[in-house]
Amino acid sequence: MMEADHEDGSYDRNKELKLLEETKAGVKGLVDAGLTKLPKIFVHDGHKVNISSSSSATNVSIPVIDLGLLHEEGNSRHEIIQKVKDAGEKWDFFQVVNCDIPPCVLDEMLDGVRRFHEQDAERLIEGTPSLVYWHQGPLTVTNSLPFAVGGLQVFYENQWIDVTPISAALITNLGDMMQLITNDKFMSAKHGVLAQKVGPRVLISCSLRQHVQDECLRMYGPIKELVTEESPPIYKEIKMLDLIKLAYTKKLDDDVSPLEHFRI
Repeated sequence: MMEADHEDGSYDRNKELKLLEETKAGVKGLVDAGLTKLPKIFVHDGHKVNISSSSSATNVSIPVIDLGLLHEEGNSRHEIIQKVKDAGEKWDFFQVVNCDIPPCVLDEMLDGVRRFHEQDAERLIEGTPSLVYWHQGPLTVTNSLPFAVGGLQVFYENQWIDVTPISAALITNLGDMMQLITNDKFMSAKHGVLAQKVGPRVLISCSLRQHVQDECLRMYGPIKELVTEESPPIYKEIKMLDLIKLAYTKKLDDDVSPLEHFRI
């Protein structure tokens, strides 16, 4: 598929994003409409990804944590806590296996998302609400891309690492707020998705967040127990909404973490 040209300088990214959102048909709607050129909104000009920098040659992979060990005798709980701590300090991302969610439930969730996105355009539009960015509590987002199996990458030690999905595993990342409240003990890693040529890619993402309304006065800062004379606070106290607003207005070619705006 070729990239669409805009030689006359008339390209308006925000306008194209708005038009795509208003269709409520997503990427599938574009494919069903007979798309022949890749829209410029899907091309990240600022960062041409170097395929050779992936982890396939070095066998580097994010940690895998087995919660099934909780059912064994001994210090399994302490060992799992230590593995989560290590993953948070070094990676931000890790995969969780044997989490007591039956594989058939996970499979049905994926099938349900696939069935939803593969509906006729009219039914898909009727069943797709506008996104509530300031939602409080768990926020679940689903996506289905017709030709993109896998593709998740995490930036680790100056290279992009491919995240290979494990059957019935949950991919977990801690994120910016966890980095802030742990005073940089846990790190929030850059990550993205590199489109593949085989598929489909089905995604279910659940974000946990609280106190995002404008009127909420709850402030978040480094946990007091983690602040000492040797390790003073790195960040100001902020509202959750302040961080979310920065994250959603961040440009694609902006490599600066939203947290940098709140450093002391």
